[in-house]
Amino acid sequence: MTSKALRIALLVATIAHSACSGDGTGSDGEAGGRAVPAKAWAAKVCGATAHWIGEIERLNAGLQKQLDGTSLDALRDSTVAYFDDILASTDRMIERVEAAGVPEVEGGRNASRHVLSGLQAARQALRDARERAAALATTDPDAFSEALRQIGEEVATSLSYVGASLASFRSPELDAVAQEVRRCRELAA
Repeated sequence: MTSKALRIALLVATIAHSACSGDGTGSDGEAGGRAVPAKAWAAKVCGATAHWIGEIERLNAGLQKQLDGTSLDALRDSTVAYFDDILASTDRMIERVEAAGVPEVEGGRNASRHVLSGLQAARQALRDARERAAALATTDPDAFSEALRQIGEEVATSLSYVGASLASFRSPELDAVAQEVRRCRELAA
């Protein structure tokens, strides 16, 4: 479970890079409603994403310490708590991205909408995984392990679709700006 969660976090780094190089119209929109310079928008979005990835890494490390292999009930509860923590962190990231506003570039409103839509889809995939984990039966260790593996695969698949969608949305202006922002470059590395 932990290695899958780490892979998920790394997959989300792809989403993060896409968020900093999305496509985008620059006036007001749902994402904070205010137009901001593209470089400031990219810095805020990449900064929020980098912070979120750091939180996910800390949660992964904490989960490893909490796992109790002697009880399937405890494993299920730890997994559900882990997803709860990831969801809370994801909500904070989405709030920060919304607060970043709309980049002042051609298509900025569309860029903000696309990034937020992708992040909300990622959140929904995590929410679905949390619900499935909470419903896991703990009577059969093999069935439990297989179900947990399937949840991990489904989350990874869902997030890869989200990442692909974000990566397909391009803006030469925002791509260039992302190269100027240290946090965006670090996420892309």
